[in-house]
This record gives sequence, C-alpha cells and structure tokens, in this order.
Amino acid sequence: MQQSENYMKLYSYFVFILLLLTFPICAKESISCFPLKNKSKNKTLNWIGYSFPEMIFRKMSELPDIQIWDPIFLFTTDSSGWQLSSDSLLLLHQKRWKWNLALGGSYTAENNSINVTIKIVKYSKNSIQIKNQTFKGDIQFIINKFFSIPVELQKELNLQIHNKNSEIKKENTEKDLKIYATYSMGYGYEILGKINHAISTYSHVIDMDESYAPALHRIGVLYNLCRNRKEARYYLDRAVSKASNSSIIAAEKAEFLIYDDTPEKALSYIDSKRNILEKTAKGMKTIGMAYILTGEYQRAVSILSQALASGQSDLEIEFMLGRAFLFLGQYSTAVEIFGRLTTYRPDYVRYYSYLGQAYREGGHLMESCNVLENAMLFEPDNIPNLINLATSYFKLGWYEKAEQYLLRAKNLAPDLGEIYINLGVLYWHMNRKEEAQKLFDRILKKKI
Repeated sequence: MQQSENYMKLYSYFVFILLLLTFPICAKESISCFPLKNKSKNKTLNWIGYSFPEMIFRKMSELPDIQIWDPIFLFTTDSSGWQLSSDSLLLLHQKRWKWNLALGGSYTAENNSINVTIKIVKYSKNSIQIKNQTFKGDIQFIINKFFSIPVELQKELNLQIHNKNSEIKKENTEKDLKIYATYSMGYGYEILGKINHAISTYSHVIDMDESYAPALHRIGVLYNLCRNRKEARYYLDRAVSKASNSSIIAAEKAEFLIYDDTPEKALSYIDSKRNILEKTAKGMKTIGMAYILTGEYQRAVSILSQALASGQSDLEIEFMLGRAFLFLGQYSTAVEIFGRLTTYRPDYVRYYSYLGQAYREGGHLMESCNVLENAMLFEPDNIPNLINLATSYFKLGWYEKAEQYLLRAKNLAPDLGEIYINLGVLYWHMNRKEEAQKLFDRILKKKI
C-alpha cells in the first residue's frame, strides 16, 4: 500500500514536470491586453477604451495555443507601462509577467468619427518591437473592428484560426450597442478598482436586457468579492440559467459553491457540468479544487497541471497546484511553485504564507521564519500570517518568539479561538501548565 502511494506521488510529480516542460508548446503565445487611452475631451466615450481589452480577452481566453492575462487582474495588480509609451516600463512589465505580445493604444474623437491607434508590442530576445495599426470610422465600425482583431492576431502569430465563441456577438443594432457600451463601462470600473460603480453600471445593463449573461456573471463575481454571498449566489444562478453552456460562468458558480456551500452540493454541481468545465483552464481549475476538497490530491495535481499548460489568465491555477502538492507532502515542489508566485506578486502576503508553510512542513524552519517575517513587512497585522509565523517559531523551539506573535494576534482578534488553542499548547510546552489549562478550560466552556 505504501509503495502504491509513493508511486502515485512520483507519478503526480512527473506529470507536473512534463506539463511544465510542454507549457511553451501548449500555450505558445502569452498576451497582455490593456485599455485604450481616450485622448479626446469627450469622456462619455471612455467605454470604448475598456471595450477593447474586454472583447479581446473574452474572445481569446478560450482559444487553444494562447495564454492571455485577465485585463482586470493584470491592471489592478500591475498597471506599469499600460500606455505602451515607455520601452523601459514595458521591459520591466514583460520581465514580471512573461508575455511576448502586448496590446494597447489610444483613440480620439472627431465629430462622428473615432480615430484609433492599436499598438502591438512584440517581445523577443530582450528587446521589443512596436507595430501601429490605425483605423477610423463611426462607433459601430470601431466595435466591429475590435471584434475582428483576435482573428487577425491569430493570422499574424501563425496560429490555427479559431473564431468560435458562444458568449459574444456583434452589436448589430443601436440597442445592442448601447447595452454593450454600458457593459464595457462597468468593465472599465472593475479595471479601475471601483467595485460599487461597476455593480451599479452592470445593473443598468440588466435593466436594459435582463438576459445579458456577462453582466449577471460580473455582478455575481463582485458581490462574492464583497462577501455578499446571498446576492452573489442570486446573480450567478441567473447567469448560469441564461448561459448554460458557458464554461467560464459554470466555473465561477462551481468555485462559489466550493467555498460557500456543502461539499456534496459543490461536487454534485461540478459533476453535472464536467463536460463543459473540462473545456477551459478555469473550468479545469474548479475540478482540481473539488479533488482537493475530497482529498484526491494526485488527481488534483494532474488536472491542475493540465489547466496550467492550457494557459492561466491569473495566478490562481498555479496557486491551487501549489496547495495540492503541499497537501500531497511534496514540499520541495510546493516551495518551488509558491516561490515563483512571489516573483509575480512580491507584495502579496498569501503567497508568502503558503511558502512559509511549505518550508516548515519540509523541515526548513529557518527559511520558513525568514519568509514569514518578510511577509510582515507588507501586512504587519495579518492574523493568519502571525499565527503561521508563531507556528514556525514553535517548531523551531523559539517559544518566546512564538508567544510574542500569538499575543499580538490575540490583541488584534480577541475572539479567535485558534489563537487560544495555539497559546495553550505553547504554554504547556513552556511548562506554564496552569496558564495553559485556563486557556483550554475557557475554550471548552465556549467563552471564546
């Protein structure tokens, strides 16, 4: 039995390495897409600039051979060089996000005509080349032009042409265009981090067309982000009902259920949608999350590795893969993954927290403490990280340091039982058994 478990762990590791090696083949092109800058004085046309990355991402995120970063994720995480006007900023951005193609540009308005300049930035051999594409026309012409750009890009990149997408249609009527303009403005508010404005604007879209699934989907995502679970569930349910074949929307609903409902309901929903979830990286990620939920870590590694090879739009697939390896007991691989994630987001405490845990579980206690201490520089009052750091110092035998961080966490969250349990265990090992017993009694009496 032990031999079989070791074999499965070794198999999972080789699946991961093989798929990482083939990742450049599976996702040949990595793309970043930024909003277009509105250089006119007419701010009512701001939505055009946001419609560009929205449409490019929505049309290209489901295509094979392409990895495209989610514009909302990328812009809110790192907007340096987004106007594509500084070679030095572009090179720094490319070094961090590893794209080999970046899209952006600007537009102006004259009377009833829009003048657009699309910048296509290619990265190769530590240098960049910029190609400008200009076109002019009315708003309908411009939107239709945006609609055709993904096909043009596939031709330029010598990729097999795919032009199927069930979620997007050309805005052929005046009403369609008004709805899409409003939706694009909501998307723009998301890019700018203005969540309440985005929800309000997407709600206007629903007032105009209650079946507009992309707006229902985004409202559900944002309410979930704001921890309004009731509203999130309501809008995600509506989005699924209006776009039952959308892998992206189905994946969002599945992820919501994993975190907010019973495991049975989450797994039942995922099983019912498995056929469409397997079509996209985001969908495969939710299947991997389900395997983690049920303790099937080898299966989680396998499908999350496939999702990563298909091309991630944010860093959550790789993060989940790191967690699967951590739970599987393959700590060095987990360290490798979480360490790589910190290079993408060097100020994101969550990645450092898991990196510190992976080091600790692998027996590298000093490295764990150093990583978690560094995370304190970004968020000194992060309670999970304080507990995590205290645990590493406890394992190291530095009880006074462990106590220092647990007491700090206790001052920040005086009702969190986990802190008292850890303090009790710590005091017991420090031979302060009376204090430990008082804490345990308090926990048993549910006073905290």
